[in-house]
Amino acid sequence: MRSRPQTVSAAAAVLLALFSVLNLLFPLFPIEGIPAVVVYLAVAVGVVGLLGAAGLWRLRKWASGSPLVFLFLTSCQQRRG
Repeated sequence: MRSRPQTVSAAAAVLLALFSVLNLLFPLFPIEGIPAVVVYLAVAVGVVGLLGAAGLWRLRKWASGSPLVFLFLTSCQQRRG
């Protein structure tokens, strides 16, 4: 079985970490009318994204699907709020 190229994994890890940090910073900019559930979900998605980015950076097998999970959770979050 072929492994992922290291540069692809590194680029995906950097992008995933960048978007995860943005999700973690979301509660610092309060906007009227956003339910608390959406804010909590943004923080949870940010933490999961950072864990996935760390796994991608270290080339762990369990982290290969983390960008897809992050994309799914982020799209669900954006549909709600």
